[in-house]
Amino acid sequence: MTVLTAQPSPTSSPPDPAPRGRRPGRPGGRLAALLVSPTLLVLALVAGYPVLAAFRESLFSEQEGLDSSGFVQEGERFVGLRHYAAVFEGEAGERFWNAFANTTFLTVTTVVLETVLGVAMALVMHRAIRGRALVRAGVLVPWAIPTVVSALLWQWIFQADGAANALLGREVLWTTDGFQATVAVIVADTWKTAPFVGLLVLAGCS
Repeated sequence: MTVLTAQPSPTSSPPDPAPRGRRPGRPGGRLAALLVSPTLLVLALVAGYPVLAAFRESLFSEQEGLDSSGFVQEGERFVGLRHYAAVFEGEAGERFWNAFANTTFLTVTTVVLETVLGVAMALVMHRAIRGRALVRAGVLVPWAIPTVVSALLWQWIFQADGAANALLGREVLWTTDGFQATVAVIVADTWKTAPFVGLLVLAGCS
């Protein structure tokens, strides 16, 4: 009597053993949350708490003067959303919309200029030219300078007897109210941030 036994196929591979000690779900989730938690805590203390404190302060108003009975009143008084409603009326509303328009104009203008100049810097730094390392170091100097030093530098440039007026050959009050002050802020901010945009674009090209 002949007994036939099944032979394993040469092309088949044995099944993988079942993993042991693994729980369902994303691996390393607890470790990732543990590593991120210090950063989230710092952000909550540095950014979250000031925002909540500012919102709380906006619901109150400093009260000084006499009440209907003739007594002096001092301290905070709850006014609810009255400060937010004042944005749409009166002198406070004019100041708010003026600040909103100036901020929007500065933001859009500087972001567009920084993006265009940053991409141009990245293209120059990405090309294989002689002295490319020196060019990269020189482009990144404005971004590496501390913000305080950069502010003092541009204050000296835009003062009445500064380098800007000497270059133009005329006296322009750059730091006063007017369009010239807006131009000064745009130039200083673009000079400071455009190299950082170029560094980000260069990192994406590499």
